[in-house]
Amino acid sequence: MTNAFRPVVLCVLVVAAGCLGPAGVATPATDTPTEPPSATSTPGQTPTQTAPVTPPVSDEVAGERAVAAEQARIERIAAGNDTLTGLSFGILRPDEFEVVDRNRTAVIVRVTVGYSVSFDCDGDGEPESSADGAYTEATYLVTETETELRAVSQGFLPSGGHC
Repeated sequence: MTNAFRPVVLCVLVVAAGCLGPAGVATPATDTPTEPPSATSTPGQTPTQTAPVTPPVSDEVAGERAVAAEQARIERIAAGNDTLTGLSFGILRPDEFEVVDRNRTAVIVRVTVGYSVSFDCDGDGEPESSADGAYTEATYLVTETETELRAVSQGFLPSGGHC
């Protein structure tokens, strides 16, 4: 090696030694394990615990809203029947609901809504026919802002038999 290249080689060795750290010295290990950063931590900050996600609608509220929606659906159907003179809910058969599924945003509720109806079949103002203790069965999807009919397994006023 010539004398002209010695300063260049020496500079390269010094720079390389500074980048690699002192030879033969290990970095001290810590006694506390490190945790990977969570979704709620920021570099340089301590991670925070995330609270468990709770559904926005309780079982009770979801059930009440599904029953109310089914009663409203029955009333809309009944309004289109000219011979129907009376409609009442839950007298001989109380309303019931069952939560069949839930996730973070919605509750699936199966409802049974009992009703009684009377009919004026001949138009004289007096009821000639009635259905007491009848019921509908339906399934609703209930979210924080909506109550949506998903299925009807027993409809309102089966065809025939009322007049």
